[in-house]
Amino acid sequence: MKVELSQRQQQGGVGLFFILTAVSLLLKSIMLYGFIFDPTHTSFHWLTAYRAVKPQLPIYTSFVLFLLSFAFLCKRTLRFWYLIGVNALVSLFFLIDLWYVRAFQTLPSFHQLSQLGNLSNLWGSVLLLVRWIDVLFVVDLAAFGLLAWGLWRAYRTTPVRWRLFCFIAVPTLLVLLYVPIGYKLLGKKDEKALFQLYDPLITCYNLSPIGYHVLDSWLFLKEGRPLKLTQQRRQEIREWYGRKHEPLPDTPYKAAARNQNLIVIQVESLENFVLMRTIAGQEITPTLNRLIANGLYFPNLYEQVNQGATSDAEFMTNTSVYPLRKGSTFFRYPGNFYKSLPYLLRQHGYTSLALHGDKGSYWNWAQALKAIGFDRTIDSSMLKNEESIGMGLSDASFFRQAAHILSGTRPPFYAFLVTMSSHSPYDLPSKYRGLRLDKALDRTTLGGYLQSIHYADEQIGQFLDRLKRDGILANSMVAIYGDHEGVHKYVNEQTRDYPEFANGKRVPLIINGSGVKPATIATIGGQVDILPSLAYLLGIDEEAYRDSAMGRNLLKTKRSYAFLADGTYIGEDLEREKRMLGTTTLRMADEIIKGDYFRGDQERTWEKKNVRTK
Repeated sequence: MKVELSQRQQQGGVGLFFILTAVSLLLKSIMLYGFIFDPTHTSFHWLTAYRAVKPQLPIYTSFVLFLLSFAFLCKRTLRFWYLIGVNALVSLFFLIDLWYVRAFQTLPSFHQLSQLGNLSNLWGSVLLLVRWIDVLFVVDLAAFGLLAWGLWRAYRTTPVRWRLFCFIAVPTLLVLLYVPIGYKLLGKKDEKALFQLYDPLITCYNLSPIGYHVLDSWLFLKEGRPLKLTQQRRQEIREWYGRKHEPLPDTPYKAAARNQNLIVIQVESLENFVLMRTIAGQEITPTLNRLIANGLYFPNLYEQVNQGATSDAEFMTNTSVYPLRKGSTFFRYPGNFYKSLPYLLRQHGYTSLALHGDKGSYWNWAQALKAIGFDRTIDSSMLKNEESIGMGLSDASFFRQAAHILSGTRPPFYAFLVTMSSHSPYDLPSKYRGLRLDKALDRTTLGGYLQSIHYADEQIGQFLDRLKRDGILANSMVAIYGDHEGVHKYVNEQTRDYPEFANGKRVPLIINGSGVKPATIATIGGQVDILPSLAYLLGIDEEAYRDSAMGRNLLKTKRSYAFLADGTYIGEDLEREKRMLGTTTLRMADEIIKGDYFRGDQERTWEKKNVRTK
């Protein structure tokens, strides 16, 4: 039966559909902030969330209405599908926001969203972040879709409504532009920092989740322009390095491993709490425990990765520069020049190679590490695919092939290895689960994590045994560290019944080698401090990296602190000047990267050398 509606009825139906969609998006915006406000990001208290955002509701409402107002420029049933499409797209963004907050405690930027290609092997990790309650963000879409489908015949003649569009769009736009216009034309300050993106969560609260993404997208386009460092900015960077310098006498660790091979192993998701710990009478990491007993151990090293995750750890370890505040450094600036660890060691006759058990396109690491200065970069396509676990070669296969490659590499060499098998979702095959755990625990993600770390530890032990048999280990210094937290990052709630598993963002650093006197160094530091500490042990003159390494030599410092990716300060009380050094550090790092600060005479000298790639 054909249904015909009068023009008044059609206008009323469209208006009701518009209002319902607007209310739905507004409620979802408040609900998302409620999830963000919750410490675990897995539940929300509606009344608390509403009271928190109530002062900002005019802005929240304006963003929603402005976005939906364009529906009135659509003819016929397209108007309904526009409203449903916007609702669906915004809901998808909200879900991505929520899952990202659960993993990283901050909101994703447009830079992260442009890197979704990295998810090809990470769906297991994403699923760990999903909760049943998340369906609240999409439950309305089915009802709206059915309603639109039922009414589409009756609204075939709905005209464009310019007046109604202007009636909604113009006032809401004026509300949104009040602060920026006042700043540009009248010189009024943005006192509440509404349009400043120094903290995504605060911006999300001020502008609404929709407003955050609008501002972030605008800044993404604006920041696409290259940064040209003025002489004044360059001078400020030089002065920062000058203030960082500590003129202290040398310690016995200077050049303790001179002329030795350097083997650095970045272990996926290795947290500090698993070390020197037993469960059900079994050591979780017997190999690493043995290395700790016979080497240097830094139990207070903190992860400092930002939005580049694993790639940020690789970047800091090899450059001693903090990663970008927004986006992955390897994706955004893969061709920059740095006074990197491979560069410094090449001046002492070292060759360098980086080995991954995954594809070189993941986080764009292959291109970036080549630019950083590695002579060879070897990814999974260059290795035999003997066995895969998760998103790459199994650690057993990877280390077996890496040992063979190193046995044919001319010393002295620097080998940088990145493991993969302990990556989330920690679904290790049963035949490799070496820990005898309670069945209930073994079925959880926490149990899978413990099994994965135990497996990685075992493979590291076998790798070192091979190097020992091949006569390589006797003249090598081995450094092992974690890239970022694992189980505390994805399923922190599963550790609540195990207070002894508290970790607090710590990733261990272990250094072992002949001539390196065993000790536990309690100094607080971060991943940015790894390069100067290793360079000191290898006997590289500090002058070579004093004005390029943003980190400290943890074997020769009186300062004990670290700044996390979000600017959080951890450590002993420092006088005002030293704390100010830290608060400007992250901004300086952004300018160093965006302005390619180190490119110049040093880089031209470097490029004249014969850089080999496999």
